Amino acid sequence: LDVKEEPASKLAPKDQWIANLDYDAFAKDVSTLGKELLKETGDNDVDHLQKIVGWRNIAAVVGLLSVWLPPNPITIAALSTWTYASWTMIAHHTCHGGYNRVDAGRFNSRGFGLGLVNRFVDWLDWMQPEAWNI
Repeated sequence: LDVKEEPASKLAPKDQWIANLDYDAFAKDVSTLGKELLKETGDNDVDHLQKIVGWRNIAAVVGLLSVWLPPNPITIAALSTWTYASWTMIAHHTCHGGYNRVDAGRFNSRGFGLGLVNRFVDWLDWMQPEAWNI
């Protein structure tokens, strides 16, 4: 990438810190943090994922069973939570490989949402899950 560097004087006052950022030290800190977090990855992460999946599924059941009612906040919140949790808490982390190093069953980037059945169970959306597995 050819990035033109803006002089520090052209930065907004709230962005002045960028001019003094030590990018090499920042990269080293992020790499060290990643290695430390990788060592801590394990069964607690799988348990947390399963808890989120359970709450998401409860929201789906409540939302789908109450969708026949006149518009109401419970149905709206349940369907919204179902969709939001599916995308932001489950699919996003799974498709980016967040659970590839633990035994989380089907929640890995190599099979999540792929195939006819998994497409409906894991990823009931218009966007293809393969688009996230890059």
